[in-house]
Amino acid sequence: VTIQNTGDQEDYEKVLDEIKKENDVKLVVKRNLEVGLCIPYEQSANAMVYENYDGLNMHVISGRNPKNKNEIVISNYYAKKMHKEIGDYMEVFLGDSTDSKVSLLIVGTCQGFYSMGKGVRIRSDLLMEHDIPLVCNEASVYLKEGADKDAFMKKINEKYHGKAKAVLREDMYDSIIDDIVNPQKAALGPFIVLSLVLGTLNLMYIIYLKNLNGIHTYSIYKSIGYSVSHLVKMNCIYVAVIALLSMAAAVLVFMICFP
Repeated sequence: VTIQNTGDQEDYEKVLDEIKKENDVKLVVKRNLEVGLCIPYEQSANAMVYENYDGLNMHVISGRNPKNKNEIVISNYYAKKMHKEIGDYMEVFLGDSTDSKVSLLIVGTCQGFYSMGKGVRIRSDLLMEHDIPLVCNEASVYLKEGADKDAFMKKINEKYHGKAKAVLREDMYDSIIDDIVNPQKAALGPFIVLSLVLGTLNLMYIIYLKNLNGIHTYSIYKSIGYSVSHLVKMNCIYVAVIALLSMAAAVLVFMICFP
């Protein structure tokens, strides 16, 4: 369950302290998912910042999550583009100041939806050490085995209305995925229409050229008793075979390339 700040920051901190004492709660970890930092010669990136990653179910592709403030987990995007591996060091600028350049040990690689997969994971004590302002506007709450999530969320939302809001973590992922999927869905319609128009034009030209090249052959067919309808059917079969083969190839290429 995620607890979001909906009021004053001081009240929110008190709410989190009280939630930690709830019987159903196993772990509460404050976080900020939108801390800016800059990777030299690359671009600005969004850092996923947690107090710590102990006990969190935060998946990594390889390695582990940061245990010390001088460690960092980078996305596969940066690992591939910058040719970085676990054990290498990466220099980053924290915040918006060029005076806050630090060299961090890469301890893992990850893949996520944030910033289209161009993110990193660091610890909050790294920012505190360099006096970088950090406001934790969300917290991850892990409930004990068998706890009723819906009842817990209802209790929190009623008790701390106006100060904090409890939401399912899965619902937050839905909104993140929507940012990626919706533009793709919007592009698919025009893409399909454009493909059909181009395909239709190609088929028309194929039919025209075939009939132009086969004008003498068709004259022979007609002279031995074939009707115009026979020739039209022959054209339709010819075009249908080409269309089916083209669609089969296009779908295969689309499935391989689009993801």
